[in-house]
Amino acid sequence: MATIRRAGLQRGDIALWDGLTKTSSRPDATGATITGLTVGDFVDVLQVFGSGIYRTSATIAAAVSKIGTNRVPLVFATGTWAIDSSVTIPANFSCHIPAGCLFSVESGVTLTINGALVADQSQIFTGAGTVRIKGRTIPQWWGAAGDGVTNDSAALQSAADSAQAGGMLYLPCGSYLQGSRLTIADGNPITISGDGPKSIFKKGFNGDMISLGLKSELTGLYLDGNGANFTGRGVIIETGSGGDGYQNIHDMTIFDTASHCIEYTTLGAGFASRIVNCRLGVYNRPAIYAVKYPTGPGSDNGPRILALCQTLGPLCDIGGSAELHITGNIGGGDVGDTVASIAMNSNSLYAVVAGNSFVANTPIAVTGDRHTFGVNMTRAGYTLEAGATNCVMGASQSTTADTDLDNSGSITNSIMSFAHTYTPVITAGGSAFSAGNATITGRWQRFGRTVHLQIDVLFGSTTTFGTGVYTFSLPSGVPTPGGGNSIGTLQVVDASTGIWNQGIAQLPINSGVQCVMDGGTTAVGATNPITFADGDRIRIDITYNL
Repeated sequence: MATIRRAGLQRGDIALWDGLTKTSSRPDATGATITGLTVGDFVDVLQVFGSGIYRTSATIAAAVSKIGTNRVPLVFATGTWAIDSSVTIPANFSCHIPAGCLFSVESGVTLTINGALVADQSQIFTGAGTVRIKGRTIPQWWGAAGDGVTNDSAALQSAADSAQAGGMLYLPCGSYLQGSRLTIADGNPITISGDGPKSIFKKGFNGDMISLGLKSELTGLYLDGNGANFTGRGVIIETGSGGDGYQNIHDMTIFDTASHCIEYTTLGAGFASRIVNCRLGVYNRPAIYAVKYPTGPGSDNGPRILALCQTLGPLCDIGGSAELHITGNIGGGDVGDTVASIAMNSNSLYAVVAGNSFVANTPIAVTGDRHTFGVNMTRAGYTLEAGATNCVMGASQSTTADTDLDNSGSITNSIMSFAHTYTPVITAGGSAFSAGNATITGRWQRFGRTVHLQIDVLFGSTTTFGTGVYTFSLPSGVPTPGGGNSIGTLQVVDASTGIWNQGIAQLPINSGVQCVMDGGTTAVGATNPITFADGDRIRIDITYNL
C-alpha cells in the first residue's frame, strides 16, 4: 500500500499570509494535489505589508486597502510605529498590539481604530497627534502609572479624548494622581468607569477634578478630593441648557472635596441629568452642600434627579432649580451640623422631595412655588417661609421636636402634618393672668388647608386669674383662617359642682382664640361663666380652613 505524504505548511507561509485567502494547496506523494489546508488566522502587518522593516502609517494603509472588507485580525510587531499621516483601521479588523509595540502619532495626524483593540496595560500610544478608539480605552495605553505618585493627568486626558462617542474610558484598579482637571468635551459623550472604590482619582492640585460634558456618564469610581490639602470641587457640570444635557453620575464615591462634590455651574446646566446611588462627603461637611444647583431663575433650570445617595454632610442646595426630584437619600447632614439638609431660594419651582432620611438639626426652609414634599424622616422637619406658594407638604416624621410649620403667610399652601403640641399663653384683658401650677396644653394638626386645634386648661392652686376677657394664643407657624372668623366648641367645667357649661370659641380674635358662653354675649374671663378656681377646666376644640 502506497504511503501518502502531505507537504506541511512552513512558518513563512503563516507569517506572510495576506488576509485574502485562508487555504492553500500542496502535492501529495503520488503527485496529486491536496487543497483546503488552513494557512493562518492573523495577518502580520509588518511582515506582509511592511517588508519586515517599515513600521509606518503607509504600511497600515496598505494592509487595510489590500484586505478590504474581510474580517481579519491584524497583529502589529513590537517596536515604534511612526504614524506620520492619518489612517483609519475599519471595524472589520481587530488590532492585536503586544507589549513593546508603540504607535507614535505626529502632531496634526489622526490614527482611528474602529474595530476591537486587544492589548495589555502597557503603553501603546505616544506623540502629539490624535488617536480615536471605538469601544473601551484605558489610561495605561498612554503611560498612566496608577500608583498614586506619578502625575497621570496627561494620560487620563489623552485616553478620554481618544474614546469615540458612545465609548468608554475604563480605569483598572489603581490610584491615579491628578495634576489638572479632566475635561469630557461636549459633542463626544463617553462613559468613564472603573472597579468601584478600587479605581481612585486622587487630587493633587487646586481646582475642579472633572468637567462632565453633554450626555456623558461617570460610574464605579472613587474621587478623593484631598480637601485637607487642595481647594476645588469634585465634578462640575457646565453645559446642557436648552433641552440638552443628560449627564449621569451613578454608583460613585466622591469624598473629601474642599467644596461641593458636584456642582451645576450655570443656569440650565445638566438638563435631565441624574445623580443616583452615590456616597458624597465634603471635607468641611457642616458648612458646604454636597450637591449645588444653579441659583436660577428660569423654567429651563431643570429637570434633574438626585436619588438614593448617602451623604456625610448637608445634601444639596436646590438654588432656583425647576423640577428637581430628590428621593430615597440618607444622611443629608449630621446631628452637629448648623445648616439644613436642603437649601433653596424663591426662584425654585416644582421640587419633589420624598422618602428621604435627614438628620441635620436645622429645619429645611421651604420657599419658591409648587413644591411637593412627600413623607420624609427628618430630625428637624421643615418650615414654609415667605415666598412659599402653592406647595403641597406631606407629613414629615420628626425625631426630636414638633416641626413642619407654615410661616409663609400664604393660604395657597397645603400641609399634611402629624399632631403637634404647644403651650398656649393666656392673656387677660385687665390685670395680668399668671398660670402658676396650672396645666395648659395645646395640640394642633393640619390636613391640607384645614387646621384642627385643641386647647386644654386645668387651673391650679397657685394660678392668678387676673381680670377681664381671656385670649388663648395660637401655635407659631400656623396661619389664621382666611375669609373671616371661624367657630368651634367650648366646655367649661366647674370642679366644685361638676357642672359642664357649653359655649363657642371664635378665631381669630386679637390674634388668638376667645370664647363666649351659649345664650350670652360676654366673653369667657376670670369670672365668666364662673369665678374660676383650683381644679376648674376649660377645653376648646376648633377646626378652620385657610
